[in-house]
Amino acid sequence: MAKYYFLLVLIIGAALYFVYAQDPCYKAIGDDFSRQFPDYKILDSGSTEGSPQSVQCHIRYSKPDNKTVYKDIWLYENQGNGWSFSKILVTEEQLP
Repeated sequence: MAKYYFLLVLIIGAALYFVYAQDPCYKAIGDDFSRQFPDYKILDSGSTEGSPQSVQCHIRYSKPDNKTVYKDIWLYENQGNGWSFSKILVTEEQLP
């Protein structure tokens, strides 16, 4: 019976890894953000809305020498061969 639980955990883990690896909010946004804003510090990121064609990635970050926290929503679109950054939909300031 233990081998079946192990197999179940392995299958669920593989499925979660596949979803994580395919999500641009985890895979691409860190690289894209660092390339565009090399001095800014990412506090967290993740997706909340998406479809097979587009995903909205939420990213919180701070600028150097500034205690203000900013939140952006970046749009990624599926080009058929992978996800690519499209545009920044919203930028807002938050309390530190």
